[in-house]
Amino acid sequence: MLTYIIIGIVILGLIFIIKSNKPNPKPKSEINKKPDDYIPTSELIRRTEERIASSKALLAEIRANEGNETILENIESETGTGIYEEYEVTGVHIASRKNYILNYCSEYDELELKHEKNNKFSDRAIVVKHDGKKIGYIAEYDVEEVHGIIKNPFKSHIAEIEYDGSYLTVRIGLEN
Repeated sequence: MLTYIIIGIVILGLIFIIKSNKPNPKPKSEINKKPDDYIPTSELIRRTEERIASSKALLAEIRANEGNETILENIESETGTGIYEEYEVTGVHIASRKNYILNYCSEYDELELKHEKNNKFSDRAIVVKHDGKKIGYIAEYDVEEVHGIIKNPFKSHIAEIEYDGSYLTVRIGLEN
């Protein structure tokens, strides 16, 4: 009988030691706390839809304008050959970039493209920046073609931002 009592005390002691070594749980005030830059998904969707509607209205206005040919001729004469291509931006799914794009980027915003020589994944990587903030990279299958474009004077802008509530797609336009 004494053996059972000693075994019981040892087991209770082990349980006490195990429970006392667990880290303290977060205080109740910390459990549902959101980061300072948190914006509800519904608000992000609303802002995105507003930007898309604004961009579509602008595009409809440009198309309705009878001077479209003149506008296109001016773009061609200012940018050189007037060749325009669109490319997909990768890496926009990373949470901080996605949040930045949805909050601060709009279609037609100017971008900066630069060869990122010291990129750990590819020595040919081309970073895409908006107001100095990295938003992603040119897709690997387009890198060679884009290198050919950015070695000469060029202009770049956001051509399309598409967000369906979970998946974000960003396409950029390059004019040389």
